[in-house]
Amino acid sequence: MTQYGENEAGAELVGDVPFKLLRSITQSRGNRDHWENTQENIFCMNSLIEYSRSYENVKPDMTVVVAMDDKLIGQDAFSDLRDDAATFTHLITADDPGAVRTVTISREGDGRLYYATRMSYASLDENAERHNAGIDIRKEYSVERDGKWVLLEGGESNINRGELVRVDIYVST
Repeated sequence: MTQYGENEAGAELVGDVPFKLLRSITQSRGNRDHWENTQENIFCMNSLIEYSRSYENVKPDMTVVVAMDDKLIGQDAFSDLRDDAATFTHLITADDPGAVRTVTISREGDGRLYYATRMSYASLDENAERHNAGIDIRKEYSVERDGKWVLLEGGESNINRGELVRVDIYVST
């Protein structure tokens, strides 16, 4: 696919499939510095080399700017294939819940840009409601005191250092 994607007609047909395959190869390795066996090591390394020759043959020399709704979140410059990844963070403010936001990632310069956007959040206690949509999950915390398990109620968090804590998770379908 990498060879076919090198010409204009092939590139349109192939699209981003080579990158998705590359991502699959690298993620299958996980945090290890090798794949499962010698054969996988050879095939995967050859695939990575072929991909690199086709898609990463231009040395990076770029500036990347990340904005949310035209407000700058961060920017970084890359001048080598071994440059560390850049991470930009936007902390949720009181104006954010319910708002529609647009993240813009722009690049000026040469080289291939790889990026991912992620969102994580935690509901505020006053906004957290339990909803039963077929599966109900709840948890209880207990602490061992005087040989007995004492259930911690509500917002109680009076746990002393060294005490044994038990978390019971209940799943109901």
